[in-house]
Amino acid sequence: MEGTSTTITCSYDRQRYIFNRKYWCHGGSRSSCDILGDTENFVKSEYKRRLLLLDNKRGDFLVTMHQLVEDDSGIYWCGIQRPYADIMTAVKLTVTEEPLSTPLITLTSHPIESCLGRSVTVRCHSATGSNVYYTWYRKSFPTNIITVHSSDLVLRCGDLLESQSYYCQATTRRANKSTQMLRAEVLTPAKENCTYRLQLTDGESYNCIRTTPVVTVEMPSTPFTGYSAPCSNSSSHPGTEDSWIPVPWAILRWLFLVILVASLIIIQSNRT
Repeated sequence: MEGTSTTITCSYDRQRYIFNRKYWCHGGSRSSCDILGDTENFVKSEYKRRLLLLDNKRGDFLVTMHQLVEDDSGIYWCGIQRPYADIMTAVKLTVTEEPLSTPLITLTSHPIESCLGRSVTVRCHSATGSNVYYTWYRKSFPTNIITVHSSDLVLRCGDLLESQSYYCQATTRRANKSTQMLRAEVLTPAKENCTYRLQLTDGESYNCIRTTPVVTVEMPSTPFTGYSAPCSNSSSHPGTEDSWIPVPWAILRWLFLVILVASLIIIQSNRT
């Protein structure tokens, strides 16, 4: 499978060839194949990190190829160098593309972080597949419009001035599969602080609704038992907590009354 590794075991007569050079050769003909590496630490430059040969000196030399791609398919040869004619055995290697699975849509940002003008990132991903490429399309007539060549679609208020439908297509060299439709329903269009709802065709939804800040009012700890007036003009005694007249004004009032009474007495006595 593409992207994996494979190990081929090449056996030999250890009594006769334990010290001979062993190699790994690629090509359809034994006389013209290209040696990719050997057991004396030679590896072609383009295979430096992908090819490893190991002679265990017990009658086997192991050939390991990493990060296989489909182009690695072909005829290879296990070779043992010897005078006059090398010993060569052909190996056919077939590398296949990993089957592409239907891509799924996920949201990468938390709803709270994405509301009220913040962007939303929608991700498209296939669990399996070799060398998968992703493209987002916006539903349109007569042809759908490519939005971005990426697995991630970023939605912003400026892009959602009206309701739109999107889908993602995953593509390999041999196959392509699409996600279900994603509907972006705009509730309040605006370049900033818009509100919208994302709806998948399977019923799952994501809401981004504008909210009003909540004001918290501290209430008294004692239970409410009935109506009471915050202010009262009753006959409470001056100076008490229930009096509506501050203490200094109460004293001045009584002084003014005493002075007035005294003045009236003096005036009356002068007349007599």
